[in-house]
Amino acid sequence: MKLLIGLLVPCTLSACGSVGSPSEPVVEETGSGDSSSARIVAVVTSADQLDQYVGEVITIQGVVSNTKIPTILGVDVGSFDPDLRGQLAQASGLLQKTLVTEEQVAGADSANRGAGTFYRLEEIHSDHEAAARPWRPDPAGQTDRPSADR
Repeated sequence: MKLLIGLLVPCTLSACGSVGSPSEPVVEETGSGDSSSARIVAVVTSADQLDQYVGEVITIQGVVSNTKIPTILGVDVGSFDPDLRGQLAQASGLLQKTLVTEEQVAGADSANRGAGTFYRLEEIHSDHEAAARPWRPDPAGQTDRPSADR
């Protein structure tokens, strides 16, 4: 069984802001690596739920931040084609968590975001951020998939 696990490495290089390409929901591989046998673990709608899904394939839903590095729920995503900043969107991929210390920032020779905890949603089989895509919540308050209650 193939599993992709997020590494805790400093994100102080400009590659952390790389652009993701638009795609359908990316899903976890199971079995022989055939993507048709894959699944999304959960739909996350609150930043409070992120830590429990690090290293897993999830869908996040919310407003894309209007910042240089676009985020949904504080998670880095690609939002360039189309640019969905300020709009409701969702993205699916492997949730990565990076811890950057003051010491790492002090030793960096390039521009960086500073010390802190950073999340990134990564496309499977790629180093790009998962692409945000337009999303409209169900009027009855239901998401596209079951809630991320664990």
